[in-house]
Amino acid sequence: MGVQVTKDPVKETLVPDPDGVTVDFQTSANYQPGSVAIWFNGVKLIREWDDGFAELGGNTVRMAEAPRTGDSLQVEYEAA
Repeated sequence: MGVQVTKDPVKETLVPDPDGVTVDFQTSANYQPGSVAIWFNGVKLIREWDDGFAELGGNTVRMAEAPRTGDSLQVEYEAA
């Protein structure tokens, strides 16, 4: 039997800062598909809902709506 090694999730702020127009945001490292969780102003988003997000692959996610200036976007993911 092999030993499965799990990595600690990466927790950080998405970039760039929200500006009311931008919908594509980046993590500092590439993520494992399906591992992304986003908190918008402290509330965890459900990706399938209208106000959710989509993983575009690599290190980019697309928000369903552009967050406004001053909004907070925290992300947690497993690095690829």
